[in-house]
Amino acid sequence: ASLRGLEEKAESIRKRGSGRLRVAAVPSMAIVAVPDAIHVFAQRYPDVDVTLQVADSLTVCQWLATGYADVGIASEIFNGTSVASEVTRKSRGVCIVPSDHRLAKRGGTVTPADLVGERFLSLKSSDVMRKRIDDACQIDGEDKRILAYESHFAAAICRMVACGLGVSVMNQLVAREYASQLAILPFSKRIEFSTYVVYPLNIPMNMLAKSFADAFRESSG
Repeated sequence: ASLRGLEEKAESIRKRGSGRLRVAAVPSMAIVAVPDAIHVFAQRYPDVDVTLQVADSLTVCQWLATGYADVGIASEIFNGTSVASEVTRKSRGVCIVPSDHRLAKRGGTVTPADLVGERFLSLKSSDVMRKRIDDACQIDGEDKRILAYESHFAAAICRMVACGLGVSVMNQLVAREYASQLAILPFSKRIEFSTYVVYPLNIPMNMLAKSFADAFRESSG
């Protein structure tokens, strides 16, 4: 990855352009917030080439540590990956259900008791938010949901809920992008989803990476 990063820097010099920015982001943010940030960034640096690479949080951190990306957007930070980070946003978890679901018709706040017997769409077991959601949905130490489907991708879960495959608890920032396709309801248990800007440890961000980080904060604020 480090060699490939050097090759890309050399290519940027050969192009004689104003530079290149390599952004790495988790899928949910690559769909929801990063395009808006790129739009803001492009207005300030119209001659800069931007490459968006999408991966899970661990890979995003590894890419930043090895110089394969200039700035990253992650939903989780891992120790030992030689990156620095800062939280740019915290979003509360909400319950998402199909538009014609009984909970959508009832409205109001959804409790774990409301999810008993419901087919539930989960994030993968390796996702840090999966355990928090599972713990929040327990009733007297028991999980009474029907765990039907799971995915690494929050956007895929939103779309499956919209198709009527079940219900879920999701990052509000992601869920609102699908507000026309499903119902979004408050969830009684407080679950916070964090979004991080990631950059190499002990290496100052270059001007383009810093400007993109600023644009991301503006667009996701």
